[in-house]
This record gives sequence, structure tokens and C-alpha cells, in this order.
Amino acid sequence: MTLPVITLMGATASGKTRLAMALYKKNPEKYDLINVDSALIYRDMTIGTAKPSPEELAQAPHALVDILDPAQSYSVGQFQKDVDQLIKKSHQQGKIPLLVGGTMMYYRSLLGQLDQLPSSTEESRAWVNELFATKGNLECHQMLKEIDPAAFSRLHPNDSQRVGRILELYYLTGKSMSEISNNNSAENKHLSPLEKELRMRRINKKLFNTPHYNLEDYYTDFAQLTPDLCLANKNSQGLYEYHDVKGTTLYSKYNLLQFAMYNQDRTALHADINNRLKQMVADGIVAEVEKLYQRGDLNRDMPSVRCVGYRQLWDYFDGEVTLEQALENVAAATRQLAKRQITWLRSWPLPFTQIPTNIPVEQQIEIIEKVLNFALEQEDSLCQKP
Repeated sequence: MTLPVITLMGATASGKTRLAMALYKKNPEKYDLINVDSALIYRDMTIGTAKPSPEELAQAPHALVDILDPAQSYSVGQFQKDVDQLIKKSHQQGKIPLLVGGTMMYYRSLLGQLDQLPSSTEESRAWVNELFATKGNLECHQMLKEIDPAAFSRLHPNDSQRVGRILELYYLTGKSMSEISNNNSAENKHLSPLEKELRMRRINKKLFNTPHYNLEDYYTDFAQLTPDLCLANKNSQGLYEYHDVKGTTLYSKYNLLQFAMYNQDRTALHADINNRLKQMVADGIVAEVEKLYQRGDLNRDMPSVRCVGYRQLWDYFDGEVTLEQALENVAAATRQLAKRQITWLRSWPLPFTQIPTNIPVEQQIEIIEKVLNFALEQEDSLCQKP
């Protein structure tokens, strides 16, 4: 039997970790928890990343947590290698990997989406490093205005890692990220950006589109959940097919049971974000960032310091803003992060199953277990065929 892989996605503060830990504790012999959050990989970054406490991690261990010092970096490619090994190990032990976190690019890599981007070479990396050394962050960012206007508008000049990667792709291919993107697939390349956006909204129009959701709605949706709605088809090559709303079929070697947690009430989501920030302040996030700042070997261009919360408080310790303004900036950046994650989910490759955030965790678990049973029954049926 080919065991599936569960992916539990969702916006920040949507309750992903709480649900994953509750499911694990219900049957710890059945699941292996794997972190899919690029901030939780760093040691000494606990409060600002909403990392489970040491006591919680002892009860529900997560792989890929606290694996790097904040001075180190971690790529999507390295995540792919690490998660492949972890999934293989779980399956060999007869367990089901349960991936949980909010770094959407990591999840996308499981669908083969990143394979279309050319890999770095020694020559291309040397070119990018020389470019930043001679021109600096601001001028390199300004180059995107001509090369990739969309990326220029989206990225901050200090986001040297992403700016550098887009410049490198242009060096390697002569094309912008937008030109390489699947958004320009054969089916969609003649559409305007607005037409593409409208197409996405039509396909995933239910997601985040209902202001109120209650248990009655849940039981109606739960009763209508069928294997056709939530399981991917397996092709003749043994790969599982997922259909991108942009017109592309993506393939995974894993039977991904994709779940998207969503809060349909944006006001409630923002309230959850504010409440979590207040708790972080009470728990000592300012002192945590100050300790990192005083190390002396970290700077604002490093991936660890660019994590939401740390980057904004770094400005405070640099003397650029007051503490009150820094905390307001943390809240604003967290809301922006949630908005980006929701944008990812609105165009996420199907099939995936939605999990409302405003129902009890017991009902959330019921959704996952129902889809999992569909997948296991399907595999049993395939194994029994002559």
C-alpha cells in the first residue's frame, strides 16, 4: 500500500499547529509531524515564530524545528531533500507524514512547480554577488523595474535573497520570473493580468467567500464530501495529478491530501493576529530579538532576521522607530503575510479540502480523518485488484 502525505496549510494564526498537534496526540503511533515553516527552523527564535513550547514539542515532536543557527540560510531545494528523506522514513515505518506550517513555497515544491526554474550555477551566483557588492541593494532592486516590474513592486529593496534570485534567473534565461511562471501557460498566455485574476476567482470562488460559517454549514459540507472532491488521480506513470487554476497540470510522486485552513471573517483573523502579538509581547518577544541583535553577527538582510516580527523589531534596536511603532509594524506585517498566504490558497492546485477555523477542533479532525479514510480505502481497493 502507498501511504499518503497530509499537508495542512493556512494563513498565519489560523490554528494549524493546534490542529496538527491535536490529531497527533489522538494517535501518536499513526503520524509523524514535519514542520513547513521557514521561521521555525531557527534556534533561539521561539516567541516571535509562535513555535510550540519545549513541553509541547516533547509531547508532539516536529521534524525540521530548531535545525539551524539564525546566521545560516535554508533553501527550498534543501527543504525538498530533507522532506523527501523524512517522508520516506515515515512510510517505511508505516506512518503518515503530517506536514504543517505556512511557508507556501515549500508546499509548492512538492508539486513539482519549482522544477521548471533553472538551478544556480557557480557563474550565475558569482555574477549576482558581484552585482550586489558593486551596486548595493537599492540599485539592484531598481534593476527589477525594467526586468520584472511585478517583482519590483512586490519586493522590498532589502530582500536581497529574492531580488538576487530574480536577477539570476534573468541572467540564466533572459526572461523575467513572470515570463517563466506557469501563469503564462499555453492556455492562459494571451490573457491580461486582470482576466487571469478573474479566472482564478471563479474557480476558487467559495474559498474565503462566506462571512459566517457554523456547525450546520459544516455538517452539510461534511456529508457532501466525496473521494472525487478531495483525492488526486494517479496517472499511468504512477504520479498524482493536481490541476492548477492557471491551466496547468502539476504532478507529485506523493499522494498529497491537501487541507487549507481558512478564516472567512477577516475581522476575526485580524483580531486573532492582534491577540497573538499581545501574548508574544507578554512572553518576551522584545527581549528575544534584543538577544539576537546583541550577538553582532546577524543583520537585517539575513533570512532569519527578515522573518515577520524580527525585522520590524530590528528597526527599533537600530534606533529607526519607537517600540510602539515597531510593534504596530509587526501587526501590519503579520496581516500582510496572512493576505499573501490567502492569495496563494485562492489559486492553489486542486484537489484540496477546506477546513473552517471557527468550528471545534474535534470537527476539524473529523474532516482530515474522513479524507484520509477515503485515501486508504482507495489504496486497499487498488491493492486487491488482480
